[in-house]
Amino acid sequence: MRVALASLAICAFAACGQVKTGTVDAAVDIDAPPDPCEGVTCECTVATQADDCGQHQVCNETGPGRVCECAPAYKLQGAACVFDGAPRDRAFMEPATWMPAGMGASVDPAAPGNLDPGVGIIDRVGMCGFAALKQTFVMPPRDRAEPFKLSVTHALIDPMFETGQLTVSVGVNGAFSDTDSLRGSFRSDTFCLGPRAYGTGAGSPVDFVIGTFGSPNCSGQSAAALNIDQLAIQVAGPGECPEPNTVVNGDFEGGNVGWTFGAFQGAIADVEGGIGDNNSRAARLASVNRCSEATMTGQIAFPSLAANANQAIELSFTGTNGARLAMQLNGRNMATITGSGATKKQRVCVPEWATGTTTTVGFFMQRASNNGCGTALSRTFTLDSIKIVNDPACSAAEQLNDPGFERIANVNGPASGWGLTNGYVNDVEGGTAQVINSAAQARTGMGALRFGNINECTIVTGSGGNADLQIIVPKPSGTAGPAVRFFARNPTSNSRTTLRASLLPNSSVSLDVPKSDAYQQSKLCLPPGLAGRRVAFRIAFGDSDGGGCLAVLPEEVAFVDDVEVTTDAGCPAQ
Repeated sequence: MRVALASLAICAFAACGQVKTGTVDAAVDIDAPPDPCEGVTCECTVATQADDCGQHQVCNETGPGRVCECAPAYKLQGAACVFDGAPRDRAFMEPATWMPAGMGASVDPAAPGNLDPGVGIIDRVGMCGFAALKQTFVMPPRDRAEPFKLSVTHALIDPMFETGQLTVSVGVNGAFSDTDSLRGSFRSDTFCLGPRAYGTGAGSPVDFVIGTFGSPNCSGQSAAALNIDQLAIQVAGPGECPEPNTVVNGDFEGGNVGWTFGAFQGAIADVEGGIGDNNSRAARLASVNRCSEATMTGQIAFPSLAANANQAIELSFTGTNGARLAMQLNGRNMATITGSGATKKQRVCVPEWATGTTTTVGFFMQRASNNGCGTALSRTFTLDSIKIVNDPACSAAEQLNDPGFERIANVNGPASGWGLTNGYVNDVEGGTAQVINSAAQARTGMGALRFGNINECTIVTGSGGNADLQIIVPKPSGTAGPAVRFFARNPTSNSRTTLRASLLPNSSVSLDVPKSDAYQQSKLCLPPGLAGRRVAFRIAFGDSDGGGCLAVLPEEVAFVDDVEVTTDAGCPAQ
């Protein structure tokens, strides 16, 4: 039944925002649901909270009305919402807040710490089992918060010093950063947070996790432990953290601002004028002898996957014909740039794990010898106009960047998504790793990864040919544990050389690929304790134990194709 009402008070939104009241003559359905604004405060929606609400406020739609209030991690102070800190128990004083994932992870509120009382501990058992400490915390959406950075203070306690490098891995909502812990001395590291580390809507729960990768002697009785004194979100200073979709000083017109250069054994690494696009400034990496090695590292901030589902890094470069640069994200190899002698633009697809993160981008010109420093070798790269673009040939939703090595077949397409380095010893570049365009050598398609070795001293544990990429370890599926599967052809005629898959920097997670004259599938089972964490995966080819370093031997080769990150019933799920 419908009736005509005069002078009816109504609740309407101006541009989905503030409430207006007025009078109308209208026909109203008395059986219709009650007006959600009647009798309650109703001033916002989550979809329009940027316009409806004040600074650092979000719209709470969970009650009978819709009201603006301070965003998660913020509190009302006077008339303003101010940052109140995140996550909970930043000083590790509440054992119930930080949940151990695996044996050997705990919180000791009585420990003296460094900045404040209380420490999180991952002992030898935890490090060997890849344990971690975790908590879930509701983070504000990025557009209602300030630019944040993550600070972590930690130390390696190792009386016997049975461990070498200990990598500390810290993640917020799947955005991981790595650093090295120092023996016996606390250090603090900070990492800018990208869009991935924030909440959605009016705020949402995200996972905080800190663990190690690399361990003491797991067969011994080391008392080694990682002590975490503090893990805290802080407000970044002005200009400290770049906005998403930014490469800091990617055109180098600011000189070397934002970039760190390393030059070894006579190499050149700097910014020079007149060598870039249109005679602009550009970065230059150059070698003068076989021992020369050059690096450069800057800061890059990727947009979220939702903002750009086809992300790629584009750069303009000129490189000596045949020379290579390993491109790095967060200090790990993730792609390869090859020179042709001509100036060209190259794109590198961004894998899913990097979207929405702020991290480092780097370039590594590898040496060709470790003691042939008197032998001249001139190689030069100039790099300019580094930026983030949209490339339909890239799918940022993909876990693996070029799993079948097929990008080699398109010279105008994105670069190979594998970081390739060769092996060297004395004055011989004995181990090689390259992606080749050959249907005859590939298992499927046109591309394959080819390894070669001509020297017994280019060993598989370090100085052989290497192919690297970074992955997120998948969560177990029922009784199927995480794994990397791949097809390999490792000929039975290889009498001295090993083909090995492993995780870095902990080579204890490794697999020596069986010999086979035809492609056969192999799998490297990944520790389930690493589920959800980012790790570096490497396939290497080299001699097993070293030998006559002066002899150049007939080349032994192996091929890899069709790599996948998955779960496998033959791998442990817990």
